[in-house]
Amino acid sequence: SVGAGDTVAHGFTTATEPPFSVKANWADKVDKAPLERVSLKDLIATQPTVRRDHVRAFIENPGVVIPGQRALSGQLVDRPVVVRTGKSTYILDGHHRLAAKQLLGDQETLARVVYVDSPANQGEPYNVGAEVTK
Repeated sequence: SVGAGDTVAHGFTTATEPPFSVKANWADKVDKAPLERVSLKDLIATQPTVRRDHVRAFIENPGVVIPGQRALSGQLVDRPVVVRTGKSTYILDGHHRLAAKQLLGDQETLARVVYVDSPANQGEPYNVGAEVTK
């Protein structure tokens, strides 16, 4: 039988090595990140699987995470967090919520979008539309 904690595929392409540090402290960048609509089909996961019971919880109660909610680290977790670098958009936080939305047939969702300018910059934000010089 299948246990509640089993991991399952989430349905997203998975990055073997994202061009930024997933383990970095993103709290300040996430606080400043704009809320934008993102297409679920364009997202690239930064973890290979999700826990079945966590995805089920988001399907059964999509409002389980309240506006302004923060993790113990201080990072906002009220919306999924994605990192956009170049033309690619990576899931930083919210794999379970996004997998649930995909299973429910959603095409897009609101997410906090952190912009980074290049893989060499390892997660430093830049001003969207501004010319970046090194």
